[in-house]
Amino acid sequence: MTDSQARDFDAEDFLASRREWLEVSVVEVEKDCFDVVLKIDGTYFDRETADRVAESFARDVRALLPEVDQ
Repeated sequence: MTDSQARDFDAEDFLASRREWLEVSVVEVEKDCFDVVLKIDGTYFDRETADRVAESFARDVRALLPEVDQ
């Protein structure tokens, strides 16, 4: 994902067409510390594909972190 794409990224638009098989939740694991959890429905994808989706999501989050920290 380029910086321009990251700025134009709308999570709601992304998730709207994927709600049947993908749920994203934020869980506060301790005060001011959060986990982002992907729940991928196994009836749509096998484990390997779910792992690839998670890895891609993690790459995109890492790309966005420098902008969030500003």
